[in-house]
Amino acid sequence: MAIPRRGKGPLAPPWASFRHQEPRQARRSSVDPTGVLPYLYVVSSHRPDRTVELAMKTLRLLTFLSVFTLALNVTPSGASPPEPIRFMMSPHVYGDLIAFSYQGDIWIVKRDGTPVRRLTNHIAGDVSPRFSPDGRWIAFTSDRFGNDDVFVVPVEGGEPTQLTFHTTGDNVEGWTRDGQIMFATSRSTSPFFSPLYTVSPEGDLPLPMEMDQAGNAAVSPDGRYLAFNQASLSTPRNAARKGQRGNRTTDIWILDRENGSFTKLTDP
Repeated sequence: MAIPRRGKGPLAPPWASFRHQEPRQARRSSVDPTGVLPYLYVVSSHRPDRTVELAMKTLRLLTFLSVFTLALNVTPSGASPPEPIRFMMSPHVYGDLIAFSYQGDIWIVKRDGTPVRRLTNHIAGDVSPRFSPDGRWIAFTSDRFGNDDVFVVPVEGGEPTQLTFHTTGDNVEGWTRDGQIMFATSRSTSPFFSPLYTVSPEGDLPLPMEMDQAGNAAVSPDGRYLAFNQASLSTPRNAARKGQRGNRTTDIWILDRENGSFTKLTDP
């Protein structure tokens, strides 16, 4: 619609004074020679060439930052770099294999460091892995059901099996020579030490071992000998300290499981 003007003809609209510009196609980005990125079309009445140039510089910068960020997080092979293992706990050796606890799960690795395999994957804490005498199983302690219990898992991997269900804590110590899992338990009338129990990998009824008030047990590599601390009411477990001498120091004993004999190794 024309706007009347006194003494003259119709007033032209303000945009009529600008030179008409056709849409100009932006040149292809140097970082996109394959043409994957879309073309830019800019319509400008002032500096279309300057607008295109600024848009292309911005596009190049964003593309470069994307590629650079991707390069920082991806190795040349395209896989994320492996996380180094630090502070592994409770290592146990069988042949050329080492089982250990790391970040609350049970892992296996060869002596040369490769390959590392995760045997358990649970939000709870899985600790104290121990190989069976034949190397086929690993017993470990887990609190995945509220308190510490004994579990077993095949060395080749699989679903762990719960073996103890007591309301008190059961903690794996090792294996006996005949393939029973030895564990320390809180199911005891002693105010200081708990007896050692054994349970089969099949989950039979746990049975107490030959001695009372034993703790900190360890089995010899051949499974024949059992080393442990022996305590009494006058020598509770919490009285033991490194370098301590006196009548309240706990003793170290050896049990020969073949003939049932006990040997005292220390004389505080």
